[in-house]
Amino acid sequence: MFNKNKYFLFSIGFLLVMYLLFGLTNFSFIDSFRDSYEDTVVDSFSYISLFSVLVSFILLFFSEKIFKLWLRKIVSWFLPVSIFLIWVGGDGNSYATPDKTTYAIVLGFILVVVTLVFALVQKFHYKR
Repeated sequence: MFNKNKYFLFSIGFLLVMYLLFGLTNFSFIDSFRDSYEDTVVDSFSYISLFSVLVSFILLFFSEKIFKLWLRKIVSWFLPVSIFLIWVGGDGNSYATPDKTTYAIVLGFILVVVTLVFALVQKFHYKR
């Protein structure tokens, strides 16, 4: 079963894999991929993994019941919407359309704030 401890370990592992794969390796096919897609794919996944670690760290301090509610009520709709918005995000060439990295950063901040507010509200709700 998926719980908050496994989610924390998975998010730390994903961040380390992203860092090791794109930060420390010198393979030619990884370098060419990073050079071609750094603005659209690599940066977006890097920020997503960083915000995933922040969210999982926040959820470590709350109960397993709140984590399950968070998965069911927040992630079930926020994740597909975020993926869609990042996918259709602009290329950043014009002033009106931010690039995919900006969308990933903004959506990551929104997820962290929504998670913190949701977890605190649920904690006080279940204390009664």
